Amino acid sequence: MAALLDVTQAMATQASVQLIVATHSPLVMASVEPRFDAQQDAWFDLDLIPGKDGPARVQFVQRPFERLGDVSHWLVSDAFDLPSARSREAEGLLAEAERLLDQPRTTRAQAEQLTQQLSTVLGETDPFWPRWRLAGAMRQWWPQPGLPGPATAVSKPARRRAAIKEKNA
Repeated sequence: MAALLDVTQAMATQASVQLIVATHSPLVMASVEPRFDAQQDAWFDLDLIPGKDGPARVQFVQRPFERLGDVSHWLVSDAFDLPSARSREAEGLLAEAERLLDQPRTTRAQAEQLTQQLSTVLGETDPFWPRWRLAGAMRQWWPQPGLPGPATAVSKPARRRAAIKEKNA
């Protein structure tokens, strides 16, 4: 944006230049943080408001700019209105995992099946895995007590360390 502003100012030396930029990218919002100047800049949000008895309408609101840091924080902010930074599939499976964690009679087979499903939507370093591994170990879902769980729930670095340890044993 700075380059665009520089070009427009160079072309119109006698005029004030104003840029209106629209984005659907949380990365852009996070990247603006160090340069946002409340004296010169403003953030306006467009929200679609469902109609009670008629069509939806667009609401145009100036919002205070807050520095949120991580891009995932922007996704769950007023800018993007998402309930989570995860995919809908991941949210559904995590809700199922919460349900299983709340049930005292969850079986090993149920846990292993859900672990396999979770591994298709969560990264290996997702913050959910340590909790899932610990819950599984405490409930003895995993075949060998004390192990963190099925191989799909163990990160690559942990698998590498285990392989080296086994090789050196």
